[in-house]
Amino acid sequence: MIQRNMAELAGAIVQISAMGLPPEVKVSVVDQLQGMQEAAVKVQSGAPIGVLNTAKRRAVDYVATLQNSQEASATTCQQLIDLLARKAASYRRRLGR
Repeated sequence: MIQRNMAELAGAIVQISAMGLPPEVKVSVVDQLQGMQEAAVKVQSGAPIGVLNTAKRRAVDYVATLQNSQEASATTCQQLIDLLARKAASYRRRLGR
């Protein structure tokens, strides 16, 4: 699972890079994705699924702050939220939850 997660994370980084975000915002979004990935690994090791749900919620909340501070457009923020939702769903499927 970890190798697949790393490959998916690399793909997500490419997608994020194409969105034209400032470098510091890109790094923060990638940090949020890594947090979701780490949560998925914890769930795989026996932690409750709520750990992954919390990581996703935290990431979506971060994207909302980007939109509120106007560091990213509404369209870009929606693309980021969609990306986060797809990653969380992918992790859940692989975890069988």
